[in-house]
Amino acid sequence: MINAFIVDITKCDFDYNLLYASLSEGGKLKIDKYIKHEDKVRSLIGQILINRYTPIDEEITYLENGKPYKKSVLFNLSHSKDMVVLVTSKTHEVGVDVEYIEDEIKDGIDCFSFGEKLSPIEFYSKWTRREAIGKCTGKGIFTNFKEIPSSLGLNNYGNRNIYVETEIIGKYALSVAYESTNKLDIKIQNIDRL
Repeated sequence: MINAFIVDITKCDFDYNLLYASLSEGGKLKIDKYIKHEDKVRSLIGQILINRYTPIDEEITYLENGKPYKKSVLFNLSHSKDMVVLVTSKTHEVGVDVEYIEDEIKDGIDCFSFGEKLSPIEFYSKWTRREAIGKCTGKGIFTNFKEIPSSLGLNNYGNRNIYVETEIIGKYALSVAYESTNKLDIKIQNIDRL
């Protein structure tokens, strides 16, 4: 099973100062490096989700490619505008991406084009699928983004079977990728209080 924890910052009840005070010194340093307050909030909520929904007594370890994990749980985090999402699994590699759906696709992102004219919803759905697959495999999006598959369902990337699902939640495209040949249950939990 895959767990997805979703926070819509505009609908979540939280006290920034109280949550910030609960972090380790290292956690506070990560937040303090941001200049914009909204970036600090997204980072804070991401850290709180990791602390609450993964074993707190386990250190975050990083693979050679920089992908974080804990000994007993695999996880991935994404945020865009007012949404923060954490996915976890005890048995499957996972990747997640969430993007705010702009009304128009901006010029200058040709390098990420899909070779066809797409609506904003189609574009951001495919974009998030590619990014979720890249994060799931640990290859990231910086290898060759155009080579990462963008189809729903089962994909093969880097000789690995990756299943990907996409949901449109309001003005956001959310894709979850996991290493499997079969569709798995994704338990979505909307968090309205931290």
